[in-house]
Amino acid sequence: PEFSEAALQVLDRFNAEQLPGGSWSAQYFGSGACPSPDGVPPASDNLADVGCMALCLTVARPLVDAERGDRYLAAARRYADGVVLPNQLESGAFPNLRFRGEEQRSAYTVATASQITNLAGLYAVTGEAAYRAALERATLFLVLELEAEGSVQFHAPDRERVGTMATVDLGDLFYVAEALIWAARFAGPDMASVAEGGLRVFLEGERGLLKAVADPSWWSTEDAWEASKRAGLLYLLVQADAGKTRAVLRPAKERALRVLAGAERAALGIGADPALPRGMCALAASA
Repeated sequence: PEFSEAALQVLDRFNAEQLPGGSWSAQYFGSGACPSPDGVPPASDNLADVGCMALCLTVARPLVDAERGDRYLAAARRYADGVVLPNQLESGAFPNLRFRGEEQRSAYTVATASQITNLAGLYAVTGEAAYRAALERATLFLVLELEAEGSVQFHAPDRERVGTMATVDLGDLFYVAEALIWAARFAGPDMASVAEGGLRVFLEGERGLLKAVADPSWWSTEDAWEASKRAGLLYLLVQADAGKTRAVLRPAKERALRVLAGAERAALGIGADPALPRGMCALAASA
């Protein structure tokens, strides 16, 4: 109960801080490490970050009392209807929108992935066709950017494309794997099959994620951005395996458990100092 109460305090505050236009600030303020900006407008309310944050409201909705759940869902729908859906590009991708005070309007791989997950969560609790249609368009864009060996044609937020990125680069591509998992569950049957095929390539391709997990050097904690997402690898593997019993994932899950149980990994995820690294609050806990 103490864990759920702490989580709900965070969600209640997040829900209450929705901006007039329906989005949220991508920065968290108010702790000793991240003092309140005293009314200063947020520099970022970008689709990549806020999509992950808004998803928490719909995930929590079935687990809380009706009044709280209705508030959470109303906020999540206001965000999706007023901010997300109107900004989906003709290609099906999503841009990042406002990040660090700059407008970013080209397709962004991470924003597309996080909004697939956000829209899948909304569809799961509302059953509204508009959310499913949008996540399917975005899923098709994402899968078409996967190469047969498991790499990804990565679209940067401030330019059309930066080239090929290996799936081992979970700092950015964690969200792609997560999006494919959610799309495989909540898209219509045809697109769910497409997402499932994309996920298999992401994991099992020649440059896929499973190849990296067996390499001890891949688990290095020197790069905080990469390490923060690698701490979430076990979540991805478990979710990808849910209801499917993929034997190919078992060795990777066992290795991830052994690595994450080591004392040197204690600073990853929620064990990280929220004021570090790079002076960015809770970066290492972002997974």
